[in-house]
Amino acid sequence: MQKAADSLFECLDKKSRLGGKICILCGKGNNGGDGYALGVLLLKKGFSVSVVSPELPISPLAIKYRNIFAE
Repeated sequence: MQKAADSLFECLDKKSRLGGKICILCGKGNNGGDGYALGVLLLKKGFSVSVVSPELPISPLAIKYRNIFAE
């Protein structure tokens, strides 16, 4: 998940203005965990991040990154 988030972040960071607004749509599985991990990186870089998820994550790593994002 971290590798996927790092790759997405690199792409977004190059194409977005620092401090831009980002909305991430997350599912309940590992792909949702990728989204939460990306949200953590974007927050640390100064972006305004919203995550929308219709369900709570169920995979252990997705839960981990959701909790980190929520801190």
